[in-house]
Amino acid sequence: MITELHTERLFLRQLKVSDSSSLFKIWSDPDVTRFMNISCFTGEDQAINMIKLLDELAQDNKAARFAIIESESNEIIGSCGYRTE
Repeated sequence: MITELHTERLFLRQLKVSDSSSLFKIWSDPDVTRFMNISCFTGEDQAINMIKLLDELAQDNKAARFAIIESESNEIIGSCGYRTE
């Protein structure tokens, strides 16, 4: 499975637990989560648990989720992924 992708402006890599703070800010935004199949997060622990779940799915080759990082600022600006089943 691909674990990293690079473009001119973006770097995509598998999520890490250390991304939880940045992803919590994104996944707690109602404008973001209305397009996802999750409710707005209310605590960073939810982001940690989601990252761990997504990592388990990746280990089982059932799904992959990537952090979308702006190359110039090295800031996580979102996430994207796919299911293999």
